Amino acid sequence: MGLNIKPLVVSVLGSVLLAGCATAPPKQQDNLCEIFREKSGWYDDAKYMEKEWGTPIHVAMAIIKQESSF
Repeated sequence: MGLNIKPLVVSVLGSVLLAGCATAPPKQQDNLCEIFREKSGWYDDAKYMEKEWGTPIHVAMAIIKQESSF
């Protein structure tokens, strides 16, 4: 009865690689201007979203904050 360690190694490496892709949450989550100063690329993405979907930036960010606070 041999122990197959390959699936375990692949799982651990995959988890480590995925964890490296995560970003830290903004420090001041109640101040949208500070969030955009800290995470500079987010504003460009938010402007694109507003243009693409017609949703105001503050509405989308409020939804994201609410959904991320679980």
